[in-house]
Amino acid sequence: MQKDPQHTSGLCVLNEAQIDALREVFVDLDKHNDCIVKRQEFDSQEEQIYDIDQNYLQLIQDIFDMIPRVNQNLDFVFTTDFILQCKKDPQIRSIENEIARLKSNETQLDKESICQVLDRILQEANEYTEWEDIRPFFSLRV
Repeated sequence: MQKDPQHTSGLCVLNEAQIDALREVFVDLDKHNDCIVKRQEFDSQEEQIYDIDQNYLQLIQDIFDMIPRVNQNLDFVFTTDFILQCKKDPQIRSIENEIARLKSNETQLDKESICQVLDRILQEANEYTEWEDIRPFFSLRV
């Protein structure tokens, strides 16, 4: 790159080879970005696939909604409190062995019952969690 003597604003003049090299970089970045976007769209689609009965998922969300929040300005609860409340709830206990997720060949995830998913949430989720973090545990994605 060379400074353009006609411009005093610090602009540089690129030769054809430099322009071609930059063009290749931008084309590669664009292709890479397309791959990232496609993967994110695939992940998002998988997150929307649920084997669990929607009534069961709603029941679990209802329990989540009853748990006191960590902070009145945030929608986070203690994960342990949520899981313990689920496990104590008579309605959840009556469906704990129902299928939450079937085995998936695409994601290599095994079949899980509602109880198994709750146990996995307890192991894998953060100390504080919100519903948007819990819901994907019941999808084919997580």
